[in-house]
Amino acid sequence: DNSEEGQPTLSSLSTHVKDDDLVSDIATTLHNIGLLRSKCGEPKKAEKAFTQSLSLRVKKFGLDDPGVSTTLRALGDLYFNEKRYDDSFRSYKESLRICKLHCGIPDLNAAELYYNIGLVFYSKGPYSKSKVSTMECLRIRREHCGNNNLNTASALYLLGLISSAMGEYDDAINQFEEALAIRRNIIGIKSPNHLLLINV
Repeated sequence: DNSEEGQPTLSSLSTHVKDDDLVSDIATTLHNIGLLRSKCGEPKKAEKAFTQSLSLRVKKFGLDDPGVSTTLRALGDLYFNEKRYDDSFRSYKESLRICKLHCGIPDLNAAELYYNIGLVFYSKGPYSKSKVSTMECLRIRREHCGNNNLNTASALYLLGLISSAMGEYDDAINQFEEALAIRRNIIGIKSPNHLLLINV
């Protein structure tokens, strides 16, 4: 035995890795069950599966595990669809914290979470918080995807809705028109769907 006293042996390390893999597999399976339960219209069963997945991951890997962020986002989606906006916001906010911790510079996953938070505040208020979050989403999407991108257009469209709700009609018109121009450009003149947009 060449291992030093108090140091883990190769055998114990291998067992630890296998144990980590097993817990991760179980947590991922529970996460996927949650997604399917949600799609099947079974929110209570979906929530149970998601929370079981979270409990396993947090206990084994800690609060900052990327898998925790993924399941929190799914749980946020579930709560949003159930109009549980406060719960949805808390889930998205914690998911975003973990996401930013791992990616450093905000990436497209962070942009998606900012967008989701924008939707939450658009639904429950205040609109000012919705605007701040959605503008951050737009900034990141423009940085990563450019202006001529459907994800950029979707953020602009949501901003248009928020601006309209806030009575900022000139801003809303500009945001809607920019979103429309991007979508028309991407669809292209040759697409049959372009005809549906001509008279919008």
